[in-house]
Amino acid sequence: MKPEISVPRCASSPYPARLRAQSNIRRAALSIVEVLVACSIMIIAFGGMIGSMVLINRQAFLSRLHTNARMAVQRNIDQALGEKFTDQTTPSILAITAAAGEVWDDDGGGDNKVTLIVRDGTTTPLASGVVTRRVLSIANANGADVRSVEFTIAYDYRGRSYNFRLQTTRARD
Repeated sequence: MKPEISVPRCASSPYPARLRAQSNIRRAALSIVEVLVACSIMIIAFGGMIGSMVLINRQAFLSRLHTNARMAVQRNIDQALGEKFTDQTTPSILAITAAAGEVWDDDGGGDNKVTLIVRDGTTTPLASGVVTRRVLSIANANGADVRSVEFTIAYDYRGRSYNFRLQTTRARD
């Protein structure tokens, strides 16, 4: 009589452990189709991430551009509020203009442009704008010389026009 060789079996599987291990190895190997599908999904995901980063970078540049435009207009408003304005002196920044306003060269460059952003490491402007000044007299019951002062900057970015405007009121000192 031959002795029986006992092979351990799993309670849920009728096959010996050695045969189950070989079967699992065959199932664990990846086919070329699975690898290609995984690579395609990764490429699509990376493409989406790169596209998102480009969009975020454009929005950040537009935000910096808007902030610089606001600072240029605020600088002019601050200058208009800080100038000496008495019965004897009327600074040019507070001189009454036409209702439509006039171009204001606040940087003194003579080109009527305000540089908003320059190329890194150079003085070449990437974006510039035109500042318009509008000063109107405000009628009041006391007959005081009160003026409405408004500065607007208009600039373009990627084919779209933008503008930013601030307004204040100024009376004689």
